Amino acid sequence: MVQFWLAGESCAGGPSPEPLPIGIVVRISTGAPMPAGADPVVIREYADLEGGNVI
Repeated sequence: MVQFWLAGESCAGGPSPEPLPIGIVVRISTGAPMPAGADPVVIREYADLEGGNVI
């Protein structure tokens, strides 16, 4: 099992999120900007939220 700390959310029309350190993730709404340097995407339905962590 892989876990990542969920640090926040990026919404469409909002500002670009700050670059993320390794192991930190944000929710990205459709049309929202990606954080600089981030490229992997996990479909929300394929992940679970447990105690502030995405697994």
